[in-house]
Amino acid sequence: MVYYLDVIFLVNGVLNYLALWFAGLLQKRPAKGWRLFLGAASGAGGYCLLLFLPPPSALVQVVLGIGLLLLALVIGYGPHSPGELARLFGMALLALFLLAGALLFLLSAWPQVENQWRKTGVVSLLPLLAASAAVFGLLTLARQPLLLLSSRRTEGCLMRFWLGQHSTDTVGLLDTGNFLQKDALGHPVVIVSFSAVHPLLSLESRLLFLDHAPPEQVISQWKKEGRLGELLPYSSLGQEKGVLPALQMDRIEFITTGKIVQKPVTAIHQGSLGGWGAVLHPSVLENAR
Repeated sequence: MVYYLDVIFLVNGVLNYLALWFAGLLQKRPAKGWRLFLGAASGAGGYCLLLFLPPPSALVQVVLGIGLLLLALVIGYGPHSPGELARLFGMALLALFLLAGALLFLLSAWPQVENQWRKTGVVSLLPLLAASAAVFGLLTLARQPLLLLSSRRTEGCLMRFWLGQHSTDTVGLLDTGNFLQKDALGHPVVIVSFSAVHPLLSLESRLLFLDHAPPEQVISQWKKEGRLGELLPYSSLGQEKGVLPALQMDRIEFITTGKIVQKPVTAIHQGSLGGWGAVLHPSVLENAR
């Protein structure tokens, strides 16, 4: 069999990029495009290098494949904890499994492409893009059931944040050790990761978070947009003292209970919350209507 390294690198790079992107889509984990590109390229480059080595055993191939995917995820997302990396890895595997299934289906229905694949070991980008479109639809439909499944853990709850006409879902942790329950005006406070609510924010606000801008700058941007924002002090998110930019949402729906919290103050944390999309004291849920 003749290997075309440029084609192999391109196809594997596209597959890796799609797997990384789909993993972030399911985990609601934003990432910069250049980081996903570097992660995908590192995985594809590693695969091409393996072609120059003696053929390894099946077990070694699996181990090397897992290692390359983990490397791509670390470069693409820079996960803050092993648990977050494990969840991204699981979602990337799911995406690759669905992509492979969609490609095999297209190959069976597309004889010319199947013949090309049998001769060269690669497929053209057209069926790859078609498979990607099909997998995108499947994963979009599956995201809500996956969130519901993860929220069935005893300490979790499925939440829907509303800002204007837009909403986004995430799974929150009911944490009795979280003493940030209300702000100075008595509004209920929920701590949420940026990755969970970034779809609700303006492009300018997202860029500020991705660039790790000071909280004061984020609040200033929200004021320009006519949003209500404030700074909330906090001391247990990986630092002794600090402040979080907090935005007043229109409401939060607790989907598993049907309760609603009106005008909650949402403190947005740039880092990880232990794999959870939000953290809140149980009293916030108990006082919902």
